[in-house]
Amino acid sequence: MRYTRLGKTDESVPLIGFGTWRLGGGWWSEDRSQDERAIEAIVLAVKKGCWLIDTAEAYGGGHTEELVCSALRRLRSEGDYEVFVATKVAPEHLHYDDVIRSCEASLKRLGLKQVDLYQVHWPNERIDIAET
Repeated sequence: MRYTRLGKTDESVPLIGFGTWRLGGGWWSEDRSQDERAIEAIVLAVKKGCWLIDTAEAYGGGHTEELVCSALRRLRSEGDYEVFVATKVAPEHLHYDDVIRSCEASLKRLGLKQVDLYQVHWPNERIDIAET
């Protein structure tokens, strides 16, 4: 897997990624009509070298993270694929306790004990970033 440095840190992330926006629905709206196609797209992306999967709790109202979970399960059953999973907390969930709840819910939907990168989707000017 090829990596690049994450911003100005010493951390690294895979060079090529696959974004999951609009797979499984829109912003907080679920759509299950293309689930199998979405799972197949994620699996194919990883097999073709997109080792970073980027998703968010708000995509499909959390359903997109469930699709990522299904794709990861399929990949594990087919072989040994290394995948870097990034997800995001929604701007309306940036109060301290909300961040913890959101992260725990994302982990459950993703079927993971930890994510590789947890991000603020975008700032919320009504919530002090220090609290987040």
